[in-house]
Amino acid sequence: MEEEINSLDLIWENVTNHLQEIFGRPSYEAYIENICHLMKIEKNNAYVVCDQKVSLKILSQDSQLDKFKKAFEEATGTNYNVLFYSQKDYVNLDKKKEKKETSKPDLFDQYIISPKDTFDTFVVGQSNKQAYLACNLLCEDKVTFNQLFIYADSGLGKTHLLSAIYNKYREVHPDKKIKYVCINDFIELYIRYVREEQNKTGDAKVSDIKDYFVDLDCVLFDDIQFLTAKRKTQEVFFDIFNKLQMRNVIVVMTSDCSPDHIQDLDKRLVSRFSSGLSCFIKIPERSTMIDILKKKIELNGLDINMFPDEVLDYIASKNSNNVRLLEGALNRLLFLLALHKDVDKVDMKFVRMAFEDNRSYSKELDQDHVLDVEDIISEVANQFNLTIGQLKSKVRTSQISYARQIAMYLCRDLLNESLNDIGRVFGKDHSTVLDACKKITKRMEEDVNLKKTIKKLKDKLKK
Repeated sequence: MEEEINSLDLIWENVTNHLQEIFGRPSYEAYIENICHLMKIEKNNAYVVCDQKVSLKILSQDSQLDKFKKAFEEATGTNYNVLFYSQKDYVNLDKKKEKKETSKPDLFDQYIISPKDTFDTFVVGQSNKQAYLACNLLCEDKVTFNQLFIYADSGLGKTHLLSAIYNKYREVHPDKKIKYVCINDFIELYIRYVREEQNKTGDAKVSDIKDYFVDLDCVLFDDIQFLTAKRKTQEVFFDIFNKLQMRNVIVVMTSDCSPDHIQDLDKRLVSRFSSGLSCFIKIPERSTMIDILKKKIELNGLDINMFPDEVLDYIASKNSNNVRLLEGALNRLLFLLALHKDVDKVDMKFVRMAFEDNRSYSKELDQDHVLDVEDIISEVANQFNLTIGQLKSKVRTSQISYARQIAMYLCRDLLNESLNDIGRVFGKDHSTVLDACKKITKRMEEDVNLKKTIKKLKDKLKK
């Protein structure tokens, strides 16, 4: 401890020597000498306490703060982030930090942000440029807005942008707290806490969820559309969102549609979500999809010359509506390249071999192919970013059940298969299939987005 104090004293002595030169003797004596004290250096932050309010106010201004940063850099050779506090605020800061570390659990730690998903690895085109620029601006020191709503179809880069914000924000603001929250996790946590509170099976309380967001500086909510028709959850979320707005916390949300098209969403939430900046990500242009492929190839350490233009164009055309599917196709190629170490160039013959067991690719090679149940299941799985196995499984989460019902409906509508035959494919009885078809038919009458999704799927399947 004594060595640490001596080390801080030595650093501060060197810093103050530079401060005298930078500020000039009169200003140094008036605002810094015997008034400011270096309390600690933690990670890349230098904590300075000011005994006088006037000094604290003046030195916290950007122009004066830059002078302090310069003095620290000249004295130590390190670019520190200088943070000013009053004595009272500094003491409370340590207490608050200690309380956070010892008493507050991390309620939303299920999702791990990939360090590879950055703004540098995000390929920008006309379809996503506005959203990309908006996300970048949110990480700057002097951001002019604090709420962003990004909406787009599945697999077009929404979650990548959230991860990029998370990674850059932590780099730019190491002293601030940011959190990614998947709405499905939020809903599941809320339901669990309500049950525990009602049944008195634990210490969990719904108020704990609200308290969790009190000291956050930036919150990223992914898949807001899953709040649809969940009234009680929406009430809790509204309360949390309202308080975040009142504190000017940066809030970024993603959804598969605009706020006013989310079915059964409280009008107050629609109004709140629509009050900030909204950005729509369109389906990327073919050139952007090819650029994404090239970027992924480079990130994997491969020579782009191994992939002729016709190969890149073919893969991009087969996955033109979904970046995740595009990445999956490339990963398939890279896997086979690792197995065939003698291949020095990926030609169309190699591509056909790579995807010969993939229905969406092999259909194109087989001109006599007739649409069947497996085609429909495969296309629906792609649309909802699920696996064929999930659609055929007994899992009954809302997203999987919804997609499964759509697949059953399309099998009945496009193939006129019997209810029993469709049921056998999904491991269900004929009454379940009939119920699914009725639900989708009725919902299409009320849900414009579902109607569009069904049309899109039919168009793809009929090609």
